[in-house]
Amino acid sequence: MVSECQPSRLPHPRTIHQNASPVYFTHATHDMPLSRHPLGAKLPFQSDSKSVRVSPDLGPFRALLLPEDGPKVLEDWLYTDRAQLAVHVVSFTDAKIVILTWMHTFLDAISQRKILDAIQAQREEEGKREEEYVHASLSMTPWKLLRFVLSTLIKALLYRTTQPRTIIIPVPIFATLKIRALDDLSTLPPFALTLHTNGPSTPFLSDGNVFCAWWTWHLLASQPRLPSFAPTKTLQIMNVFSMRDVLANTAPPLLRPDTLYIGNWYMSINSFLRLKEFLGMSLGELAARIRADLVRQTTRS
Repeated sequence: MVSECQPSRLPHPRTIHQNASPVYFTHATHDMPLSRHPLGAKLPFQSDSKSVRVSPDLGPFRALLLPEDGPKVLEDWLYTDRAQLAVHVVSFTDAKIVILTWMHTFLDAISQRKILDAIQAQREEEGKREEEYVHASLSMTPWKLLRFVLSTLIKALLYRTTQPRTIIIPVPIFATLKIRALDDLSTLPPFALTLHTNGPSTPFLSDGNVFCAWWTWHLLASQPRLPSFAPTKTLQIMNVFSMRDVLANTAPPLLRPDTLYIGNWYMSINSFLRLKEFLGMSLGELAARIRADLVRQTTRS
């Protein structure tokens, strides 16, 4: 909603502060739906797209739509060091009303539309940020979380001695593994593949995808209790992903490509599979699944 005032020749304010805000912003909150507010429920809405409506006089709604100390007449600008644009937001539990009040010495109707478009774009961006996490349905219940903690404590007591090891894979052996993984992709449907950016019809697997799949296979095979696991048991494969490339090379870029950034810039990429599904996968299928989960979980949209 918009209101405006026409300027006239009246005295200017005696003092002007250089640090004054360029926008006079106020916000009112009502802890109720718009339809339950005595005045809000009477606001006109365009409910029928096939009819033309003329809004009623908005004078009775001033108490709802304008702040008490907000500008209402021309003198409110001329005799105070007040910004020429006033933005007042009225929030309900199910709606927000944005009111702009301005002078034509500051902007015209086209500029007013641009401001409203920017506000709408910000609201849409906030909606994107509130998008549900892709694995939200797999969150642990309190009971499962307790079981996980107890299981971790028991393992820590049973296997108190840990020894770090480094795995060295010769280049020819790893090259053979990757060729095998890429060959496995020929049996997969197109929706399960991630295509190479340089060749739209060429499936892509990174060295990390292949290694993670290969090493996970060996880790699971080494579990002495594997035969006793239920086929429906959920397996979680957690891969590590550096966010530097995404933040530097996707819009809007947040990191300068010519600058070195240090610190922990990683996030975990999770793949969840049932044991029966995992055991039926080839090396390439598992690597493709890890790749697909990485792509899905590292977008900025």
